Amino acid sequence: MREQLPRILRAGSGLIMDARTEERRARLRFELMEAADMLGFPEELGASVARELGTEWAMERMLGYLRRVRPGSAEEIADEMLAIIATRDAWRGKKIAEYYNAKMNGLMREGPWEEEDDADVQERR
Repeated sequence: MREQLPRILRAGSGLIMDARTEERRARLRFELMEAADMLGFPEELGASVARELGTEWAMERMLGYLRRVRPGSAEEIADEMLAIIATRDAWRGKKIAEYYNAKMNGLMREGPWEEEDDADVQERR
């Protein structure tokens, strides 16, 4: 069933990965580690956050948060990480629902069935 999803929905789940994407994720992972270090946190925190976020969009959003807000505790970073993950998952769920809704609408419009004769209906009774 996953292979039928549009590419945009599979990309965030790690099913599609090319060298350029992997290079960009590595760079963002490094930037998160640097940002954590500059705020006085261990680099491992940045690496863990990057691993949990997974997508480029989520890592970029976290970097923006770290640079703008400059959180004072690891708990604030973890809280923002969970908020970003929740936002990403909600968006992804919405897109999946839209995809299957469109499929269902097509099914209802086109129909996989043949028209039934009145005789067929009478036979089943």
